[in-house]
Amino acid sequence: LMFSMLPAVYGCPHVLGCYAAFPTTWERIAWRVSTLVVIGSGLATLMLLEAVALVRWVISRIDRPYGRFTIPDEIVNRTIWSLTFSLYVAATGFLLAESFRQLFALPPGVFELPSWTGSFPHFG
Repeated sequence: LMFSMLPAVYGCPHVLGCYAAFPTTWERIAWRVSTLVVIGSGLATLMLLEAVALVRWVISRIDRPYGRFTIPDEIVNRTIWSLTFSLYVAATGFLLAESFRQLFALPPGVFELPSWTGSFPHFG
């Protein structure tokens, strides 16, 4: 359960950036999609693993006498973990890269010092 909650906790602050000013529409859409992927990856993994377990349980109750060939649980679980982890890493990488790239697109007024800072004493 913790593995499903940690990505959501990490992704929630990125929701604040969904309505920030982006240089292009594509970047805004990619930010939103990446945020949703990061938030939902843990829960999606948990839900997929549980769904596969439920399907296997139902199939085992129906097909028990026939003994049909099935894919081992390890392979299915590793595939689900690999796919969701790969999506999570790609989305997190995009959010990190875009965060640093946005520093170069800031308006010039961001780098000006406010006038009230001169009224505070400085030591040293």
